[in-house]
Amino acid sequence: MNFNKMTKQQLKEYGESIGIKRYIWLVIFAILLVVNAKDTNFGYAAGVVTSMIVKDGLLFTLIAWAVMTKALKRKSWEWHDWLNALAYTTLAARVLYVMLIG
Repeated sequence: MNFNKMTKQQLKEYGESIGIKRYIWLVIFAILLVVNAKDTNFGYAAGVVTSMIVKDGLLFTLIAWAVMTKALKRKSWEWHDWLNALAYTTLAARVLYVMLIG
């Protein structure tokens, strides 16, 4: 399979067929890891990313889950929904933190 010769639509369809939406969290965390390891090693960067997840992501993910499933009465989340929400909230909280604090 040659991804370079595939059209955007073909890539999208292929991604949907293998369930790529389940692994967006992995891409986001990998990018955070690489960005934080730029001036240091991966062990230190893994600690930084883990602290960001715990400090920034967990609370906001729980709030999002409560609003989406309890208040709006939508279906419960699957494992990948939790991890995707955790990645989104961690990233959003980090961006806001940098914008507000510097």
